[in-house]
Formats: sequence, C-alpha cells, structure tokens
Amino acid sequence: MDAKFARTVATLLWIVLLTACGATPTAPVDTQPPSATTATIGTGTYSLTFAMSADCSRDRQAPAVAGSRTYQSAISEASGWQLVSLVGATFAPSTNGYPGTSGFNVISLTRVGDVVTLYFEDPPIWETAAGDSLLISGHAQGTITDPVTELAFDGEFAGCTAPNHTLTLQRTGP
Repeated sequence: MDAKFARTVATLLWIVLLTACGATPTAPVDTQPPSATTATIGTGTYSLTFAMSADCSRDRQAPAVAGSRTYQSAISEASGWQLVSLVGATFAPSTNGYPGTSGFNVISLTRVGDVVTLYFEDPPIWETAAGDSLLISGHAQGTITDPVTELAFDGEFAGCTAPNHTLTLQRTGP
C-alpha cells in the first residue's frame, strides 16, 4: 500500500467514525471577525438627494414633494454610530430611533472594506409636508467618491418600491 492511499483510507475512516458518533466533520473556520470599520467619509455637511426611479409613475399616489427630495445633512458620530441627520424639512417624531436622535430623519452609515452602506429603513425617513406624508425607506450601498457620490438605493420612495432609486451625497462644507 502506498502512502497516498494509506492517508486517503485513514481520512475516510476518520470521517466514518465521526459520523457514526453523531459528529459532523467541518472545514476549519476562520475565527477572526470581519474587519468592519466606520466609514471615513468624514463628519461635515452634505447635500443629500433621494430621486425616484424612472420605473415609477410620478403620479402614482405620490405626494407633491415626491419625484426627488433634497435635504441638507450633517454626518456625525454618536454613541458609536456614524449618523447622517437630515434637516430642511419637517419630519415625524420618533421615540425609538438611533441613540441621541428624536425623529424620522436619521440614516445610519457603515463601512466594510471599501463598501459603504446607508440604512434608512428601521426607522425610515418620514417627512410630513403640507399635511401630506412622504416615506422613504431602504438602503443604498457602494463606494464613496469625493465630492459627489451617487448610489442606487433599493426600497420605497413615496409608495413605489424599486431597486433603482437614486441617493446622491455631495459634500458642501467641513
């Protein structure tokens, strides 16, 4: 019997014994956690625009403000989160948002490697304008480019759910 054949038989015997004992053989597992870091696009002020997908009908029960919405925003660190706070409109109040926030006007921003994700679905963006409501909910993912970043976002914009709405983030100041 050659050495290669003997190793193969020994490995198969080991697997049979483990399986007979109720164990499941597994591949080695990398015990290092993924390297998730906070995005370093920088704290500061930005213009943030949500634009409805061209696949959506603009007259589909959408409030007058729908189609696109531009907000001024500030990126800050709060309780370990990097948050984008939207201003320039009236937002519904919230009691269960991110730490240190009180309205439906906050986006969480995270980064893993070179990929940045903006989450605005739990809670969503909920603007109240002229007695009407506008709900924007979903997430956008991609690479940050300076000074303007354009990302597709998957989610709901004014009653239209689509995977290709647009979120544009443009730095306006420090």
